[in-house]
This record gives sequence, structure tokens and C-alpha cells, in this order.
Amino acid sequence: MTKKFENIKVVTLDFDGTLVDSMGWLTSIATTLIEKYYHLDKKTARKKYIETTGLPFVQQIKMIFPGSPLNEKVVAEFERIKEENFNQQSLFPDSKEVLEYLKEKNYIIAVSSGTFTKLIISYCKAKNLDQYIDEMLGWKPGFEKGKDHFNYLIKKYNVTSKEIVFIGDSLNDARRALTSNVEFIGKIGLFSENDFKKIFKNGNIPLIKKLKEVKLLL
Repeated sequence: MTKKFENIKVVTLDFDGTLVDSMGWLTSIATTLIEKYYHLDKKTARKKYIETTGLPFVQQIKMIFPGSPLNEKVVAEFERIKEENFNQQSLFPDSKEVLEYLKEKNYIIAVSSGTFTKLIISYCKAKNLDQYIDEMLGWKPGFEKGKDHFNYLIKKYNVTSKEIVFIGDSLNDARRALTSNVEFIGKIGLFSENDFKKIFKNGNIPLIKKLKEVKLLL
């Protein structure tokens, strides 16, 4: 942690791996499907999935296997398994504590995710998170995590990009914040401190291991 944010009005959180402890489960599903349909070994399949995390699965598969006729089938199976079981995934132990803290501090709270919006809304209602979260922004064609979501928040809440901070656990989260001129806090777990610092060449990036550490920054 290298800086204290003083001008932030909107706190935007990634969903999988940041609020919800679901990345191990999603990685397992994706790895199994890639092994099954594309005949890669488990280690390679897992590596390719993790390298592209932070994007909607449909985009991940297109990046990993461009033009494959299997892509549509694999994406459909992944999304079916995810939808049927998503509400069973656990929050990180400190997620509610952090959302309560942010609400008490009068921040506008948004979720920005590559997961379908209907799944985010269903999950948040099931876990009673909707009382804290002002915007639940998921993926649909032409409206996705990154610039689309940030521009929506900028316009709706009359803020600048530098009044938004995005908290995420993937390198693609970091890249999208950087290219959108939005502040970023990286959550170490799926990727290491060194991985994040390669994205931010000057190394000046606040990093946390547990979500509750954002209370020291905001």
C-alpha cells in the first residue's frame, strides 16, 4: 500500500476473486472443459485460463482458441454450470465488513464484472449485499467491465475518472483501470505483487492481500 486516496467518490469492485471467493471454482470448471474439448494437459489449460482472467469467458475462449468451432459449445456449457451453482459460492470473510464501511463513508459503491448481470443481482440479493451496492454492472455485448462501465458511472454520478477507484484481482482489471485513467487497487492472490507491478511500470500501485485492507486506503 503506497498511497491514501483522498478524492474518491465511487468505489468499484470486481466480483469474482475480489468480493466472492469463486476463482478457484471457476478455474476448475474452465480447466476441465478446456482439457475435455481442446485436449490440452491440465497444467496448460489452467495457465491459459488464468492468463486471460478478468475478461468474460466468451472473450477468454476466443483469445485462447481463435476461430475454433468448439468455442460456442464450450462457452454455453461453462455458463450453464456457472449459473446453476453460482449462489453456492462463498463471500470472502471480510466482504460485508468492507461494504458496510464504504457505505458508512458515503461512497457510491459499484460492482463491475464480466459475469452476467442477472447472476450478480441474484447473488447479491441472496447474500443481502444489495443494501450496500448502488450499481451492479455485469457483462453484455457492447457493455462490459472497463471503459463502458466507468463511462456509465462518470455520466450517471457526474464524477471524473480520477474520482473512481477500481479494486480487482486480475491483471486485466489493472489494464482496464490504467487505460481508462481510473485509480486502481490490486488484490494479490491469483496474481503476485510482481505481476501487478509489471503492468504499472513505475511500481506505484497500492496492493492488498485482504479486502479489508482498503479501509486503510479509503
